[in-house]
This record gives sequence, C-alpha cells and structure tokens, in this order.
Amino acid sequence: MRHFLDTEIHQEPLAAAVILFWLAESHAKARHLKDGILIPWAMLGIGLVATESTLESLPQKKQTLAGWLRSEGARSWRGYSKQTILAWKDAFWAAFAHGEAAGILTIEDGRLVAKGKIGSIEPNSHSQFVRRAARAIGGTIGGEQDDLRVASALGLEFEV
Repeated sequence: MRHFLDTEIHQEPLAAAVILFWLAESHAKARHLKDGILIPWAMLGIGLVATESTLESLPQKKQTLAGWLRSEGARSWRGYSKQTILAWKDAFWAAFAHGEAAGILTIEDGRLVAKGKIGSIEPNSHSQFVRRAARAIGGTIGGEQDDLRVASALGLEFEV
C-alpha cells in the first residue's frame, strides 16, 4: 500500500530532488567532501524517506551503518533493499532531471552529487523531519568508506 508521502514524492519530482540533495550533501560531508553517493544508495534512501511507514522508523541523526541496520526500525525494510532500489529507480531519475535543471544535483564519476544551496525550511515542519532522516541516511552510508561493505551489509551483490 502506498502512503500519502510516497504518492506525493512520485508526483512531485522536485520534492524528491530536494531529498536527493540532502542525501548527497550529507554523504559528501561524511566522506569529507571526497565523493558523491552511489546512485543505488540514493535510490534506496529516497525510497526509505518517502514512505511514511519507513520514515517514522528512520534514525534522525547519523550513526554507524551496523547500528542502523540492527535497529528495530530497520526490520521493516532491511530484507527488501534490492526491491526498494528497483521500485524507486524511475522516481529517482525523474527527481534527478528536475534537480539537475534546478542546479542542485549532478552526477560525477557515476555518483550523485549535491551542488549549490537549498533555502531554509520551516521550523518544526514535516519537511524538517524528512530532511533530518535523509541527512541521517546519507551520513550513515557515507560513514562507510567502502561501497562494497555497504552492499554486503544490505545483502546485495554487484559486479565491479
């Protein structure tokens, strides 16, 4: 069943682009501005943040990847990483196109990169909650310096 936020993000690619910006920005900060977030991780991140039932159980600040995946909130999705990535690929590309046109997203070396700045958000709003969750996911994944370790922790395989 799709939740309201999920449907809203699918219908509003610019809103999804802002979530992607927060994911990529936080990821880059965690990696000391070295590189952007791997595209499948961005697809997973947007899928988790844009689904209300998952959003409610996401961490609100960066933590270790192992700690996040062992958390009670990860139980609802951690076995479905591949399905989430695939389910959100079209929404990701639509959001990326809008974000690139708006000058806030780009792809460098096959990774999603945030560029520029986004205006501030209303304090205590739902958007601020979404922002914290997106930044927590980006920073948590960015805290792992090896994407193969992230893939392994998520139970995924991909060819190099």
